[in-house]
Amino acid sequence: MANKLISELPEQTIPAAATDLLELETAGGTSYHTTVANLFRAPNATVATLPANDGSNPGRVYFASDALKVGETAGGGTGTLVYDDGVAWRRVGDDTTASA
Repeated sequence: MANKLISELPEQTIPAAATDLLELETAGGTSYHTTVANLFRAPNATVATLPANDGSNPGRVYFASDALKVGETAGGGTGTLVYDDGVAWRRVGDDTTASA
């Protein structure tokens, strides 16, 4: 499959391989490339290294590799998805503040 803008693909188009490149364009017109495999992959970080929450970029999703799942104790986190609500990084599923 040749590189295409997502808006140029017919609805039925399925990339042939996870390594096919997609060109994505932001509302501001900036373009970047990613593979199909990375399109839905959350970036990794520890709870301590998650980007700051200053309210300017809510909606980000990360995999916090040492975040506590429900039932885990401090220092024993095995990781979970977290999202930025503009104020804090919250654990997906129960909306508690992410901690390690």
